[in-house]
Amino acid sequence: MLNLTYFSITGNPAFPGSTTDNGANWIGYIIESAPASACLLNWNYAFGGATVNKNIVPAYSTGVLDMVQQTSELKSGVGLKPSPYDWTTENTVAAVWFGVSISLA
Repeated sequence: MLNLTYFSITGNPAFPGSTTDNGANWIGYIIESAPASACLLNWNYAFGGATVNKNIVPAYSTGVLDMVQQTSELKSGVGLKPSPYDWTTENTVAAVWFGVSISLA
């Protein structure tokens, strides 16, 4: 699981993380656009170049988790609502994206 704090809202790696153009992606845009007083935490389980299921189509690199594995990590991590991340359906937005990422620069 990523090590998030209120001072490091994207956990590891440092913001904006690894994107195809080294800039903010859609979640980065939301984070950058939020008021400074907002408490936003972001869990990003994505891997660039991932496939849906590496047993059907292998990834370009052995270290890339496919979408099945990413979903499993989410469910066994933040999906268990570990302390201190006491998220609820009232204060949380969840998104799943599979496809081409774009930058909003």
